[in-house]
Amino acid sequence: MYDLMIYSLKVGVCLAVFYLFFKLLLSRETFHRFNRIVVLGAMFLSFVLPLCVITVYREIPVLPEIPDGEAVATVFAEPLSEPFPWEMLAGAAFLLGAAATLLWTLCSLIGVLRLIRGGRRERLEDGAVLVRTERPVTPFSWGRYIVMSERDLAENGGAILLHERAHLRLRHSLDLIVTDVAGCLQWFNPAMWLLRRELRAIHEYEADEAVLDSGVDARSYQMLLIKKAAGGRWYSIANSFNHSKLKNRITMMLRKKSSRWAGAKALLLLPLMGVALGAFAETAYVFPEDKGKKETSTIYIRGSKSFSDGQQPLILVDGREVKSMDSLAADRIESITVLKDS
Repeated sequence: MYDLMIYSLKVGVCLAVFYLFFKLLLSRETFHRFNRIVVLGAMFLSFVLPLCVITVYREIPVLPEIPDGEAVATVFAEPLSEPFPWEMLAGAAFLLGAAATLLWTLCSLIGVLRLIRGGRRERLEDGAVLVRTERPVTPFSWGRYIVMSERDLAENGGAILLHERAHLRLRHSLDLIVTDVAGCLQWFNPAMWLLRRELRAIHEYEADEAVLDSGVDARSYQMLLIKKAAGGRWYSIANSFNHSKLKNRITMMLRKKSSRWAGAKALLLLPLMGVALGAFAETAYVFPEDKGKKETSTIYIRGSKSFSDGQQPLILVDGREVKSMDSLAADRIESITVLKDS
């Protein structure tokens, strides 16, 4: 559990750094598909980089030979009182938060499935399935389904269908599944939820762009967005028509197309990856004779040149002589003192 918690913290740091990188450099650019790839790639790298541990081997200096004679090792055992189980408590909190986030996601999914099953389904020519419902729901899409109320379909069905079809064609539901799973593992990390929100906004930008490219009047479509901005409940696992911030969507529609060279800023991810790998690197110490093998070495505390002559070091634990320290638990040892030539 301790290793899992350390890994999760490293993932959280990577997510925070990549979020700041995206927010400052790329979030205002209009190449939405490229930004979508960058956000998904940043999430993927955040979970992979902590697993790519580079080991740096360092050679420790040769210790001087211990002269003949006995060596006295004095070991002070810590008190018998058990320490507070902070690790167990933190692990339980992590699992409880992940389970609660997963439950919330499943409840959202169940709500979507209930609406789909309760509506009247109609297959469209492109393979999508339109679900009509009498309930006043906000239009949304998930998987291959588009859910709309009869009122929305009658009043603004053309533009809304173009928008939701774009979500289905671009397979945005797969992105949401990936981010929901990642959110369960990083429920405690604000950067994870902020990246998730950025990805949803990119989905809306892509769908809005597809609607305008189809010939729909931009002013009429923007007025439709304003009208639907105060819509009802939407489900977190699905792409809702009025999900993203209205001001940001309209501003993105009016923004001048970004130049191709603006995407070169994504190359700054490479030094960020290098910094992350360097921060997660570990140092291993080896003896000079083991430099080529890079294997674990055993350190011997010798009371004489060898133990073959029957001489053994005198070991005192809390002032009492013992034959060996093999029976002592490592976490019970508070300090060790070695005396030479005594």
